[in-house]
Amino acid sequence: LAKCKGGRAPLLARYRVRTLDGNHLGKTNHRLKVLRGTAAGALPGQALVLLDPEKKVVDEVIFCEDGHAQERSFIARVAPLLSPEDLIIADLNFCTSTFLLSIVDRDASFIIRQHRSILPCIESLTEKEYVGETDTGKVYEEPVSVRCSKSGRIIKARRIEIHLKTATQSGDKVISVITNL
Repeated sequence: LAKCKGGRAPLLARYRVRTLDGNHLGKTNHRLKVLRGTAAGALPGQALVLLDPEKKVVDEVIFCEDGHAQERSFIARVAPLLSPEDLIIADLNFCTSTFLLSIVDRDASFIIRQHRSILPCIESLTEKEYVGETDTGKVYEEPVSVRCSKSGRIIKARRIEIHLKTATQSGDKVISVITNL
């Protein structure tokens, strides 16, 4: 395997792997004096962070001044930062048909855990196929189409399902990811 500049082997050849996650900014004692004693005080803000896990470096941060905003409310600001060699890995909070389409429109790639809210936008194109087993469960995959809820455009993708031997803490027995790889 070829090594990257930091001495580690690339996670996936031909791609710049980037993880995307959101985080509330830390609270400080520099709040207005009248709000310091109340738990209902304003949150300082939120950020979306793109991390390069190969280099272990945060390479982009998008700030939102509304500390109560949901991550999805400002993910549209991520797509302009992407280039064709990017592979975005993200959790289910970023699984919207509009965001997936914005990644495809930048000729980039994604692996994103499927959120239940996107289910009406996904259509299976064939029966899912058993592809193997891991330590945690059986793995299936199937080609799918994802219809953008806003524009009606369709993108082709794959859904990979892991049927878990043991449920997650939240009770999930199946974990699904959507990818255009």
